[in-house]
Order: sequence, then C-alpha cells, then structure tokens
Amino acid sequence: MYTVGLDVDKLVFTVKILLYAGNSWISSPLAFIALGTIYISKYYFTGQSAGNFSFSVKATAIAKNIYNKFSNLPLISEHVPDHKSNLSDEDFGYFLAGLIEGDGWFGKKQLHVIFAEGDASLAYYIKKKIGYGNVYKIKSKKAVRYICKHNLGISKILSLINGKMVSKYKYNQLINHHYPEDFNVTIQPPLNMLSLDNYWLAGFTQADGCFHISVVKSKTHKTGYSVRLEYSLKQNDDLPLKLLYDVLKMGNLSKYGTNIWCYKSSGFKTAANLINYFDKYNVFAEKYKDYLKFRKVYIMITEGKHLQEKWVKKIQKKSKSMTPAQSSCSIIFTYFCVFIFLHLIVDYISVLFSSDLGLTLLVTPFVSPLPGFVWPKGCLPVKTYDNADTQKLDILKDNKGKSRIYLWENKMNGNVYIGSSTSLTIRLIKYFNSSHLLKYANMSICKALLKHGYSNFSFHIVEYCVSDKCLQREQYYIDLLKNPKYNILRTAGSSLGYKHSEEAIAKIVASKKDKAHSDEWIANFVAAVKGRKSPMEGKKHSEETLIKMSDAKKGKKSSYIW
Repeated sequence: MYTVGLDVDKLVFTVKILLYAGNSWISSPLAFIALGTIYISKYYFTGQSAGNFSFSVKATAIAKNIYNKFSNLPLISEHVPDHKSNLSDEDFGYFLAGLIEGDGWFGKKQLHVIFAEGDASLAYYIKKKIGYGNVYKIKSKKAVRYICKHNLGISKILSLINGKMVSKYKYNQLINHHYPEDFNVTIQPPLNMLSLDNYWLAGFTQADGCFHISVVKSKTHKTGYSVRLEYSLKQNDDLPLKLLYDVLKMGNLSKYGTNIWCYKSSGFKTAANLINYFDKYNVFAEKYKDYLKFRKVYIMITEGKHLQEKWVKKIQKKSKSMTPAQSSCSIIFTYFCVFIFLHLIVDYISVLFSSDLGLTLLVTPFVSPLPGFVWPKGCLPVKTYDNADTQKLDILKDNKGKSRIYLWENKMNGNVYIGSSTSLTIRLIKYFNSSHLLKYANMSICKALLKHGYSNFSFHIVEYCVSDKCLQREQYYIDLLKNPKYNILRTAGSSLGYKHSEEAIAKIVASKKDKAHSDEWIANFVAAVKGRKSPMEGKKHSEETLIKMSDAKKGKKSSYIW
C-alpha cells in the first residue's frame, strides 16, 4: 500500500495493466505507468496529505512509506556493538521461539530445526544451551539439522519458549502432539503480536530472513547504478510478516501463487530502524556477517558515498561477498508497459478531482508462481488437504481403514509421490511418524518430508478403489504422471528398477563374507532331518505335471557342471 498520510475508506475500481521495467512515477493525472494490478481507493483525511508521491516498480504488493532519500537519515555509530553470545534464558527463549517458528517443527516428543551450512555453529550453540540433542549434516544439501528427542531437553525447550510464540502453527503442533499431557505443562496461546523489544525477530530472521545489498543499473543516477539495502522474510505463515509490516509501517508485503508470503523493504529509513534493532538483538554466524556488511553500506549511504563511482564499486564487492543463498532475495522482475484505456484515465481523473481526500495505490503482485504440480488433463483428486501439518487429524479421520490411491505434493517444488494402500490409516500413521521417516530416509518421499516439513506438503486422495485393484490403479497413475519424482520404484508393489547404493552393496557383500555354518549347527541340522521321509517317497509325478515341469525348463541352461 502506497499511503499518502491517509486511511482507507472504500475501493472504487480496479484495472489490470501490463508491466513496465524501470523507475516509475505519477507526474500528472493524465498518464502513469505502474506494476501489476492497480487498485485506486478513496480515503478519509486523517492528517496532512502529501503533495507529490511516487512508487518503486519493485514493490509487488501492499507497501508503506518507501523512503530512499539519503539526506537527513538517522546517523549510526561506526563502532559495532559487542556481539552477545551468552544470552540469558529470557533472551534465548525469545530467540529460540522465533527460530522455531521460522524453520523448526515439533513431532511426537521431538523437535527438528534446519540451519544453513554456514550457520552450523549456531546449531551446536543451541545444542550446548539446551544440553541435549544432536546435529546432523543433511546429505547432498548445504544444511544441517538439530534434533532433540530427549524428554528433559524437550521440557527445557518448552520452558524457554512457552508464552513467547507469535503465531498459531507451532502452537498447534504442540497441542496436536499432546505435549501438555506428555510433559505436564500448560502451553500458553500465541501472542498474535510482535515486539521490537526482544529477540523473537532476531530468531525469526535467523531462520527465514535475508540482508542484501542490491546494486542495479539506473539511468537516473550519475554513476549509472542505484544502491539499495534490502531486507526480506519469506514464510507460508502470513501473520508474523503482517505484524512486522504493521510495526515498521514501511516496506511491502506480497503473496506468491504458491501461498508463500514475502515481506520486503529496500528503503533507507527502514534499514535505519532495522539496524537499531539488530544492533541490540543480534543474529549469529553467517547471517551476522551479512548484517555487518548491510550496516557498513548504510553508513556509506548516510555519507553520500553511494553517489560516487569509486564507492559504488566497493559496495558492489561487498554485495558479491554476501552469502550466495541470499541472492534470491534481490530478484528483480522485468516487465513491459501497456497503453491505458481512455475510460481508465477518465475514472482516475474523476476520483482525483471528485474528492479532496487524497489517494492511495494498492499494488497486487504479478509474479510468476514457483514451480508447481499440474494435474494431467481429465485427472483431478477427489479430495485435497492443502496443509498436511495442520490437517493431519482430518486426513487420518477421513480415511480410516479405507483403500485409496493417494498423492503427496511438495508445494515448494511441485514434486510428487503416488502410492496406494488397502488400509490407509496404518500407512498414514507411519508417514506422520518422524522415527519411521528417519529409518527410511533413503526413500525420496521420506527424505523430502523430513527436509521440507509437513506444512509444505499437500495430501490428495486421487481415487477410491477396492483392495484387490489398488496396485493396478497405482500403476496406472505412475504411468499417467510419467514416473513421479519421489517414486523410486517404477512398478507398483515391486522392487523392480530399484538400485542399491554402492555403500549398501558393500555392506551386503561384507555381511556374506566368511559366513560358514559351524560344526555344531551342521550336526544339529543332520540330527533334525535324519530319518525324515521324502515327501515324494512312493509317489510319482503325473504326466500333466511332468509336461509342465518340462515346459518351464525349456530354453534354460543347465546349472550343473559335469
């Protein structure tokens, strides 16, 4: 929302237009170029209205008070405050609550938290603070996982974060997994509010936040480049982002086609407010290094150095040295402009001059959705559960003891797994058991559920079927979907096509080597079969049986060596 000191009253009209790459501004009521879908709304006057207003083409949703002027920015000290690593239980509790709400999940009497590889030191720090748990490297991924299953460790975690969670998702996990009963504790409801007076935002930023220095080409700057300080957060849960948006009263908030929300700000004034916060409530490991570069460039901007060519080059170097994984936070979408129909201009003018109350623009994102699964033509699920985490109880209840063809869909990348079961409840209980997933982590679907968490998966009932038709129908959908990504086996109900890893093969060979029966075992075996009559003693195969045996052996080479 591009607010001009005004409050919303009602929506007047909406018009979709194509998109424009570059810096845009409204200079007259007769022509303007904008991003996405524009909503022009009427407001009631609550204060002095701004005379001229502009907006950035980078904003993809609602935004407040985008501020990029460097003059009169708040000054900060060049001396960085001491980095606090030995946090009190109160501070650590808020940090841990934010971290878990960002990148953690609660299973049955266990907690999992994912960290970027560069933040492994933080995972070990948390293990040390809790006193329990283990840190594991996630194979083939630049990430590590902290897992705590010890009851005393879980009890300590609950005591630290209880009453400090902001949103309902992790709270619901605790309730659904019966933590109050298992640990004899009253779980406080979520706060539904965000404060800049504790470590919660630091923990949440550690999990899902990004500090980025963006240097982009610009025709309006003498150096040919525009410098931006970008801070962003991405989450499926929109509440924390909306609360941050309301607290800072700056930046923009957008929703992608895959139900992922993003808070983003590139304004210098927002950067100043964030620096005031993170100087007091610090992040850790690689994220802290990125923050220090972000902070240093802000100081350079307050000195006007971002307008000098030699300093722009130094800023570019700092930008390139930041954590590579964060570069996605600064993706710039390029678009093309469109002609504006006459009736739009007329409506726009009428709104502008029919009221002395001012205007605000709401910009809806026009963003390509992340890769998603597309159902084949003529094939749609009979039932869909959008969030396998929050709807777990419904999934189990609705499909109790029934035969189904089901599909797991990863909402992050569109990969799927097709399966079948004559008793779906038993199969689902295994899927929702993290111990089972860890035991069979070599299976692609189990590995994906552990990595991305249930909240990033949808569960679909593809078809109801009778028990003896399950494998047949599963095979039909495996073929229809052209070998789903998470289906290792290409034949339903068979291990045909499965290949053991070299490590597994080596273990099998090692287990077979020098495996000879002892003399005692042989003696016992001889004694057990001694005197036992052959089942064919005194009997003869029928001619029909002999013909079948002969036909079965045709074309086969003899295994005897003469």
